[in-house]
Amino acid sequence: MQKQTNTRIASVLAAPWAIIPEKLLEMQQIYATHLRGEMADLAQIEAKIGKPLNNQSQGYTVQDSVAILPLEGVLAKRMNLFMDISGGTSTQLAQRDFQAALSDSAVTAIILLLDSPGGEVDGTQALADAIYSARGTKQIIALADGMAASAAYWIGSAADKFYVTGDTTVVGSIGVIATHVDYSKAEAQRGVTITEITAGKYKAIASEHAPLSKEGRNSIQDQVDHIYGVFVDAVARNRGVSTDVVLKNAADGRVFLGKQAIRAGLVDGVATLEKLVANLRGQNAPGISITSAATLPARASAATPITPKPVTPKEKPVEAPTYDAHLIREAQGLRTECEGFGIFLNATDALGHVAAQQAAKKGVPLPTQQIALAAQIEQARLRARGIFVSTSEALERVVRQAVSL
Repeated sequence: MQKQTNTRIASVLAAPWAIIPEKLLEMQQIYATHLRGEMADLAQIEAKIGKPLNNQSQGYTVQDSVAILPLEGVLAKRMNLFMDISGGTSTQLAQRDFQAALSDSAVTAIILLLDSPGGEVDGTQALADAIYSARGTKQIIALADGMAASAAYWIGSAADKFYVTGDTTVVGSIGVIATHVDYSKAEAQRGVTITEITAGKYKAIASEHAPLSKEGRNSIQDQVDHIYGVFVDAVARNRGVSTDVVLKNAADGRVFLGKQAIRAGLVDGVATLEKLVANLRGQNAPGISITSAATLPARASAATPITPKPVTPKEKPVEAPTYDAHLIREAQGLRTECEGFGIFLNATDALGHVAAQQAAKKGVPLPTQQIALAAQIEQARLRARGIFVSTSEALERVVRQAVSL
């Protein structure tokens, strides 16, 4: 039974995920610990976070005839070890609860309350499609409170409207990630040799018991690309736009904060749970104010919003900044490095900084904001090597480096 559990978890982790990369890494570390026989001490984790771990479906609550269905933590089709630790949500159970709310005569509207980094692809499409298909039956509103990234955004976009609770709410991360872990060296150190006997070229094309081959990488990439296409198509359908608009504005894996997400067209406005409940109960009750994209000041650099309306062939959306995979990897590396120095960058700022550095190599002057950030990072890097310089000295170093590029 233990071996079957390990195999199940390993196969889940090896599959493509629609999740924030940092969360997938965290789960892989949990699994690695599990494999070494160092079972997670759930009681110790409960004591550390100050609340009980509970992986049971909470169902939905009804407030003033409005059903509130929470979708929190890592999303997975079924509950498992990771759910115990992250307090995640089973998409199967969530779909059951959603259908129950639709059938509940005491419920007139449904709010999907999202706070999730995303999760397993398997099960996400089914839940999102169920929500989309229910449009017109009862009003369905998605509300991101904290984070609605990747698979969570996929699901939330299927609602009639999508709101965020504030300027620091994270949404987006439209992308797919898969990892391959090679355990062959670790097995060799333990004196274990695993020989796989297969029939069919692709049966073990990316085995975890051997280094990843070119063919194995291509096989995984094909899966990731296919699921990415399904994800983008779903968002385009849900938001009522073309796939080209989604690809140009928001489908490069970036996350967006609050009003950034409104301007990109990923969500429809800012609202609190209390205001939404009152609004849905009273249908535009007096005193309810929801900040929408239409009320935001225009910004020349903003991408064309993904507005929920059909796009005619004549429409030409304004191009949004795009980043290739190399820049995205560099930005992720920069974020990780900076976190070690106590400097916390969001994905958008990290990408902007890396892109500005690349542009500087082509003769484009660094913006003042980027120079200041570069100086802060340079100062931290030197400090880590035992070299202490003032802020002005760090600025001078950055300027000299920029000039020499």
